[in-house]
Amino acid sequence: EGIESCSVPSFWGRRYEVNPSNWDLVADVECSPSWDKPFEIMLDPPLILLPGQQKGIYVHSNLPNDLGIQYQTYRRNTPFAEDQHIELHPGVGHTSNLPFDRENGWYRGLRELAGTLGYSCQVKRWSPDTHHQFSKTHKECVQAALTCHASESCALSILPQDLVLQALQFCHWNWFDLPPPPPGR
Repeated sequence: EGIESCSVPSFWGRRYEVNPSNWDLVADVECSPSWDKPFEIMLDPPLILLPGQQKGIYVHSNLPNDLGIQYQTYRRNTPFAEDQHIELHPGVGHTSNLPFDRENGWYRGLRELAGTLGYSCQVKRWSPDTHHQFSKTHKECVQAALTCHASESCALSILPQDLVLQALQFCHWNWFDLPPPPPGR
């Protein structure tokens, strides 16, 4: 049956009542029934996460009696899967065959979809257009470099501005972020 997958503008955590006006439809596909072979669902538009950002995903099946989606229960709200790029936390299961329905089925916390999640990472590069997406410290360091470049008393001033901007693009997105102070300081 059909599956609707939606992404929320910001993480909704363990709230059991979900407002449909906060969600965007990113997939509406009809899947063949199968408990043994996963069905790949591509999100269009893709879900974009910036470093440190959290988002929730609402996956819905219109099959009755909670038969459309496999999921499992967790005892704690800790990551059930993680790697160097992403952490996945349990969310909320919803058993109604009507999306966002408050009358039928139930909502249950600490649930996770069974199956596989695929994703790709793109390196976040600084540019004048992406400047607003970077941390305060990163923006301050970029501003300092550009101010230095504009000053004739600075060695950077002999370089063409395009070269300085290109060099700033190669600074890793968290290169200028300071580590947290050690405990007790």
